[in-house]
Amino acid sequence: MPKLRGSLTRRAPKLIKFLLTALVVAYSLVVYYLIIARYKRRGYWVICDRYFYYWLILLWGPSAVNYLRLIPKPDKYIVLDVPISENYLRRRIHQTFDRGLSPRYLRRLRASYLAVAKALSSPIIDSRAGFEEVDSRLRREVGL
Repeated sequence: MPKLRGSLTRRAPKLIKFLLTALVVAYSLVVYYLIIARYKRRGYWVICDRYFYYWLILLWGPSAVNYLRLIPKPDKYIVLDVPISENYLRRRIHQTFDRGLSPRYLRRLRASYLAVAKALSSPIIDSRAGFEEVDSRLRREVGL
């Protein structure tokens, strides 16, 4: 599915993007209210990798920030950031599918997540730091 040009691509008819956005919103509402909210009411912490913003980012790229209000807002949104470099990609990405993603695509994906974090005034943690430093920052951000 990697395209992320604007994102699903600028060539996609507006109706298709609208319908896909509506589907993402409906999906996020169902999952949030039927699953996440249920566990939160019981006192559990719910940790989501990428949350629902991922789907908006795939559809809209950095413009996803214009659609954030349609998705239930998490209590805390933290971005673990790592700048994209060719050297990093060769050393750190091991799955075959992920190796096939272009650095350009990954840079745009990163820019989209950073735009969402900025729009939500969310912390961005540089995950190139050692494990202890990243762990310490995460714990501070969630109040542990």
